[in-house]
Amino acid sequence: MKGIFDNVPEENYFYLANGLIVKNLGELLSALDMIDNETFEKHVNKEKNDFADWVRDIYKAQKFSESLRKSNKIESMIKVIRKYFNDIEKDDISFDLFGIKLNKLLVGFILGSLFGISLGMLLFTHFLN
Repeated sequence: MKGIFDNVPEENYFYLANGLIVKNLGELLSALDMIDNETFEKHVNKEKNDFADWVRDIYKAQKFSESLRKSNKIESMIKVIRKYFNDIEKDDISFDLFGIKLNKLLVGFILGSLFGISLGMLLFTHFLN
């Protein structure tokens, strides 16, 4: 999946009824902060949810799309998007190594410590000779 602030290809831009153009998820959040209820309801109503469809089709984010589909008010949709951004941020500070979830900060600390110890031992043995 593309990053939340990476623009999608031009042919996949989202064109709002009020003329705003959304090129990425960050811009979607900004657009929702700016649009009025009338514009929102042209995209989200009982028959459709264009925002959820766009996220599903362009970002291939099924769960996120389903969460957006449940939002029928601007404020609730903004909350869903902010939660998604927070979840991505949390996931971004860890990675999987042989099935073990590791925090990148902890791994950096461990590698830095090992490097420091190795360098110290190398210098120590060098000065003993």
